[in-house]
Amino acid sequence: MSIKATIVHRVMVKARSIRLLRQSKLIQIRLKNVPDSHKFQLSQLMQKELGNASRHNPPHLYGSTQDLNSHGSWGNGNDTGLDRARSDNLQVCMRGIALWIAVTYYETKDAKSQTIQNLQRSVLSMMREIREAGSARPDAFVKWGHRGEAA
Repeated sequence: MSIKATIVHRVMVKARSIRLLRQSKLIQIRLKNVPDSHKFQLSQLMQKELGNASRHNPPHLYGSTQDLNSHGSWGNGNDTGLDRARSDNLQVCMRGIALWIAVTYYETKDAKSQTIQNLQRSVLSMMREIREAGSARPDAFVKWGHRGEAA
């Protein structure tokens, strides 16, 4: 790789990391606005999106409506997720949060940049928060039973 190409690549990575860090802050705000009573459902949506992304080749392009970057570094799944997360409709918002987390998790998974590694830790923290909040079964599931279990 030439020096010019290396510099261009570094600038692109830095710009991408700044964009994802800004999005991360917005996703964290939206995540805090999800009522505790819906965290179980958000946890389920996140698991579904992570599974879907893992089966997509490559996983970090899951949710992209088009291949925006011909060399395959990233798509627009993060943007789609963020747009949905901004919705006033809680279901759409939760689906957006789940999509953003899944795509960003896979995009930042093997990062070499310190900034992207910090973002990866932030994404893992959000995932842990959702899993822990969603691990307690909502009262409605306990009361009526879940998946054929006795009440």
